Amino acid sequence: MLLTSIQWVISGRVDAMTMGSVDFEKLPEETQQQFIIIGETRSVPRHMLVVSPTLSKNKITRLKRLLLEMDKKESGKKILEQFEDTTKFAEIPDNHTDIFQEIRPFIKPISK
Repeated sequence: MLLTSIQWVISGRVDAMTMGSVDFEKLPEETQQQFIIIGETRSVPRHMLVVSPTLSKNKITRLKRLLLEMDKKESGKKILEQFEDTTKFAEIPDNHTDIFQEIRPFIKPISK
């Protein structure tokens, strides 16, 4: 879908599109130069790990350590690559937690 959208903008079939900065940076330089960036959103995590409040602190610590160290082993790198070309998991810096408060009203709760 992304490739089609890019082709449509370049060909003039559509006037605008959105894409993630990671995807944009993967484009060849000559393709990037064909676009005019008119706006950018704040950086937000692509994926987040959430756990049940009933999970023990020990298990949470082990799971967190496992994910944060996956990129250091070849087997972990292969798993990450299969997960939407992820290169590593990283902790969310404290100064980024306010973004979750901003987007919370737009998140639909999951019904039981």
